[in-house]
Amino acid sequence: MAKPGKEMRRVVSKRSHSWWWDSHISPKNSKWLAENLEEMDRSVKRMLKLIEEDGDSFAKKADMYYQKRPELISHVEDFYRMYRSLAERYDHVTGELRKNIPSELQSQGSGSDFGSEPPTPSPERKTPSLKLGHRAAGFDVFLGSGGSSDLSRKGSVGSYSSSDSGSESDEATSKSHLSGPLENGDDDDDDNLHRRMFELENELKVTKDRLRATEEENSTTLLKATENGNYNELQVKISELEQQLMVTNEKLQLSEQEITRLNRELENNKSSEIISALELQLGSSRKEKSSLESELESARRQVESLEAELETCRKENKLLQSELELEKICISEMQERIVGLEANVAGHECKIKEMRVTMADDTTRYAQEKLELEAEISGLSEKCLTNEAKLQELEFKGLSLTDRTVQLEADKLEMQAEIVRAKFENAKKSENMEELIRNLDAQKLKYDMLEAERDEVSAKVLALVADVSSREDRICEMDEHLNRLHLDHARLIAGTESVQKLVNELRVKVKELEEEAETQRAVIADNAEAKREAIRQLCFSLEHYRDGYIQLRQALHGHKRRAVMAV
Repeated sequence: MAKPGKEMRRVVSKRSHSWWWDSHISPKNSKWLAENLEEMDRSVKRMLKLIEEDGDSFAKKADMYYQKRPELISHVEDFYRMYRSLAERYDHVTGELRKNIPSELQSQGSGSDFGSEPPTPSPERKTPSLKLGHRAAGFDVFLGSGGSSDLSRKGSVGSYSSSDSGSESDEATSKSHLSGPLENGDDDDDDNLHRRMFELENELKVTKDRLRATEEENSTTLLKATENGNYNELQVKISELEQQLMVTNEKLQLSEQEITRLNRELENNKSSEIISALELQLGSSRKEKSSLESELESARRQVESLEAELETCRKENKLLQSELELEKICISEMQERIVGLEANVAGHECKIKEMRVTMADDTTRYAQEKLELEAEISGLSEKCLTNEAKLQELEFKGLSLTDRTVQLEADKLEMQAEIVRAKFENAKKSENMEELIRNLDAQKLKYDMLEAERDEVSAKVLALVADVSSREDRICEMDEHLNRLHLDHARLIAGTESVQKLVNELRVKVKELEEEAETQRAVIADNAEAKREAIRQLCFSLEHYRDGYIQLRQALHGHKRRAVMAV
């Protein structure tokens, strides 16, 4: 009777231990474990949804990245917290199970599963708890936390290590109750799990570094794009189209890889609906790729047309520069003519002085011939009247000359205004150039007319100087007029030099802007490629993390089965 009673107690104790193990390990019986597993699944799905979202343009992608980075970090922290809590719960449950195994199991015979092999204490059993007690440095860097986060977690780590050290003696006694194969299997699973966890943390560290570098490069790229956005709108549009095309190509490649993977799964009796959906997505991505390629081709054609217009503008600027050179030559010739006229005027003044000397010598002779001259005075008076009429005509012509010089100044100002407008209105360059050519032709005609009129005036001055000494005042006026013309020519020369400087500055500025646009396009392409690579690495790391979570879950169920079989 004693033996059956002992066997009954043993059966009852086995049932009670299996019920206690199921209540702590099985998700169906443990509400806390089921909630944690569901929350972990939801957090993984939210993280994947945030990563897979895509924006329409580069600016929207950057805004989405900056907005969703804190949310991703919070999800990763929750994921790590649940992982820690599950690991601590598992270690605590295994310790409690070892403590609660009754002492009758030690006295079982060879027919029992316990105690059939000698106890083999393994110090490696403690290493998983120590490894779980501290976080890897790469994970702290990924979460962006400083020393405060480490201090906030030291309490939980310390409590966990103290509970672990408190249960060392119990573990030493309980290891002798477990069978050898179970003990070796647990150690191998724990080592694999922790090795996998450290690999995932190292991958997260690398991913964090890449994301940080991508964030810095994107911030600098956005600043440069906002600074040069007013000038390079078309080139920014082209770069955005190229980026969208590259993203579409990557999506196409990923879809093809997914289709091949699903085809393999289809051979293993997997579902074919996902493959059809991905094939539809592949067709839509190909259509999007073709549309983006057509838009890119049209944008390139626009760029080529704009470059052709720019080349025509450069040729017209060269023609203007050559015409300005010809104008300088004409002005220099006019200056030489003015110098010759001044020399002629000086020679005429010398002749007038000589004539005055001869007139003084002949006064005595004129006194004798006074009577004869009185008859001639009447004729001279009539000549004086005619000369006065001629003087009035000359004054009118001088006024007309001043009006024409004013018109020349106005024409010169119009030319300068048209050249200034040419900087800002590239679309009207051809019309402005034609107007400048017409104005230059009109100025040449006006200069020719002025030269002819100057020749006439000089001839008339030579004729009038021989007649009356009162023409000296008129000669002085003509000198002043010539000085004014000289000043006008100097102003024209200065204006042409300023126009040439403006044209050179415009050419240099266009070259600088083209070089800056090329560098900007290269930087944007590099940054986009780096960002895509960082996102791809993050997706891979999350997949690895999820695999680790699945392995942990399988290990928990495996421990549950082994414990039930052992009990």
